[in-house]
Amino acid sequence: MLGNTVSVCRKSYIDPCVFEGWQDGSLERAAARARGPRQWESAARRFLARAGRAAAPRRRPVTPRQRRQG
Repeated sequence: MLGNTVSVCRKSYIDPCVFEGWQDGSLERAAARARGPRQWESAARRFLARAGRAAAPRRRPVTPRQRRQG
């Protein structure tokens, strides 16, 4: 047991998609052009956003008729 506090755990959290991206090479491709801290951060944010969209269940768009039915 590590004995970390809740706040330490929150600050240290690594999304599982980062490990998957590292294994399949998509993380490396996402950060291939990054030079410097700001570009690395932007590349990481884009990677996580894409990974989140890929993992999120697809929802059908709400039609105008469905909106009226409320």
